[in-house]
Amino acid sequence: MRTILPVLYRKGKQQGGITLSALSTERRGDSLLVRAHVERTGTAAALGTARGELVDSTGTVHGTFLAPVSAYYVIDPRFAMGIASVPPGRYRLRLEIAPGRRDLAPEVIVPFTTVRDSVAVELH
Repeated sequence: MRTILPVLYRKGKQQGGITLSALSTERRGDSLLVRAHVERTGTAAALGTARGELVDSTGTVHGTFLAPVSAYYVIDPRFAMGIASVPPGRYRLRLEIAPGRRDLAPEVIVPFTTVRDSVAVELH
């Protein structure tokens, strides 16, 4: 049996940071595809969690997703949210990327400022 393990190290003081831009959505069948442009601005990889919510004008949440995000450089991740039971109408998709992940110990995460963006969504 052969085992391959990554060796990760940090040299010098590390700073975390990301920017979030170009948020867009596309309906595909019973899913809403969410795309974003994420760019690392610090010296350390941004290891975080993306949280998305589809809300109506009253603030009622109609759909959510949660996904791990690792930004070592520039990434354009795609997320999917089930919307089969969401009625037609106008909504707002809110996306937040915060430091920390359920699968990683907190001490291995270099903190960064949570970033947020939103975009209007119309479902037909």
